Amino acid sequence: MIHFLAPRESAPYVQDYIDRASLGDQGDIIGYEDIPDIEEFAAGLYVFTAINRLGPATVAMLTELHARLEDGTGIRPLNHPVHTLRRYELLQTLHREGFNNFTAHGAWADLSDVRFPVFVRPREQDGTIPELLHSHEAVQIAIGKELMDGWSLDELLVVEYEDT
Repeated sequence: MIHFLAPRESAPYVQDYIDRASLGDQGDIIGYEDIPDIEEFAAGLYVFTAINRLGPATVAMLTELHARLEDGTGIRPLNHPVHTLRRYELLQTLHREGFNNFTAHGAWADLSDVRFPVFVRPREQDGTIPELLHSHEAVQIAIGKELMDGWSLDELLVVEYEDT
């Protein structure tokens, strides 16, 4: 059994993954909000999801849970809520290792070698892909808009778009 741990708001996306992966009744979802009420965890593989959007208190709770799950017989956590790569680091690693044709650039970095089209977004924000940009000037304007919205430069990514 694969147990996906996720914020309740992410449950529909995780369920979509379970359905697309044809896991059927071999996959279930446990809401992060429900964890404090669970006294005993069933055997299986546990996957922490949406960790890029968690606040410090939830990360602390999940770190404690990870340690607890490692000690259980027949229970195995797949990833760690603190030591798992976040979006920027993951995209860079997947590109460097040859798994992705695209990569992410920090908005603070030299952007002269980006492969267009790209989109700009805060590094830990999920959702639909923002407007695709096709020039360095458009990227600078988009970064400026995000800065005006209160994001700092070190929170912004310029992500190369790969149509799949």
